Amino acid sequence: MTLAKDIRDRHYGSTIVHAHGCFDLLHPGHITLLKEAKEAGDILVVSVTDDKHVNKGSNRPLMTLKERMNVLTALRVVDYVIPSYAEDCEAILADLKPDVYVKGDDYDMYSLLPGEQKFMRNGTQFLQVPRTRDSTTGILGRLKSTRTPVVQEWMDAFKKQHSLAEIEDKLSELSETQILVIGEQIKDVYTYVEPLAKSPREYFMSSRAIHTETHQGGAKAVIRHLKPWVSQESMLVTNKIEIMKQRFIHIGSGTKLFGVQALPQQILTDEERVRLISHLDDLATESGCVLAMDYGHGFFDDNMRQALLFSGTFLAVNSQTNSANYGYNLATKWPRADYACLDGPEYTLALANGWKSISVNQLMLTKGAAGCYIGMDIPSFVEDYVDGVGAGDALFAFSAPLLALKAAPEVAGFVGSCAAAIQCNIMGNSKPISPESLWSFIEELMA
Repeated sequence: MTLAKDIRDRHYGSTIVHAHGCFDLLHPGHITLLKEAKEAGDILVVSVTDDKHVNKGSNRPLMTLKERMNVLTALRVVDYVIPSYAEDCEAILADLKPDVYVKGDDYDMYSLLPGEQKFMRNGTQFLQVPRTRDSTTGILGRLKSTRTPVVQEWMDAFKKQHSLAEIEDKLSELSETQILVIGEQIKDVYTYVEPLAKSPREYFMSSRAIHTETHQGGAKAVIRHLKPWVSQESMLVTNKIEIMKQRFIHIGSGTKLFGVQALPQQILTDEERVRLISHLDDLATESGCVLAMDYGHGFFDDNMRQALLFSGTFLAVNSQTNSANYGYNLATKWPRADYACLDGPEYTLALANGWKSISVNQLMLTKGAAGCYIGMDIPSFVEDYVDGVGAGDALFAFSAPLLALKAAPEVAGFVGSCAAAIQCNIMGNSKPISPESLWSFIEELMA
């Protein structure tokens, strides 16, 4: 029997309240939440995320799981403290079957993880406690900073024009926004290897395969980032025929050694393409924003582009040039867009081939380690670099719908740049950017 089941059985007939979180560096906001949670029932059970699954950025948590549990146990309002060894607390919810589940009001039903939502729909009451401005991340941001002088100077100027409340309000508007993400989904395969030596009879290096991970990349990664934020009617339109990109990575250093791509000649059948185009106008019109993820692998044709161009819906285009289509998949294929996101070489190639950037209402130029430009320069906020795969997609995923909601370009660019910085600390698209990690990152920069 698990500890959660034992608590449920021991207090049969009592109103059990469950709060879950990291609880790293306990602060007044935590105390307020726990006091109100206790007032909602008879028994307050607090589950604490283990160190491995804390998703608060680099060098977190500050305290170990045992230390965080000991601090909570000392609080009079808390009856039980139990550890959670998973990304969410679904298993604990299943065993505890609480009457009330408590979170801060920066969460709503739709921003809860799927495993949590399931229990709210099955009878557990969801209680939102008004959040204070206190947060561990914000406190740390005031106490210490590893920001470069360039980032610090930019943030000082940005905070004179924009507040944390303004950013929060814009992000909350996403929950009412229906998004259509359309484009290629890509299966990213990361194979970690240990180099051996040169083959004694042939001229190549051998490696021992250690393990392989498969990530959901391309358009699928974008919708995963956005799903906790946007309307539940938001959808992904993509290919069923698989595109696979495999990278072989040195197990010790994380260095990419080489890559192999499996690119089918056709990723949509003729029947699928005709059927999709016939419905595309309705799909786009029903949405508040269309994100076209054009990786140049054959998903988009001229008819599909025209349908999106004339739908009247806010159209955001990410037209990428990569090793499989260099010089061919240019932004010139998109004669108009409300927002386009390109890197320097993509922009140069498009201009050299007659593309007119004046046909784009808002243009984002990404500059790698130098940050990005959207009417003004925004520095890179990356502190701990692990892998750059998906960073541009993360930036685009958040900046595009915010621009559709008429956020100031520098606000959309700032939020997108925060998402890109978090993505750079994740290996590939192994996990989406969580609302908690993005908001914590923004809070620390705005502190």
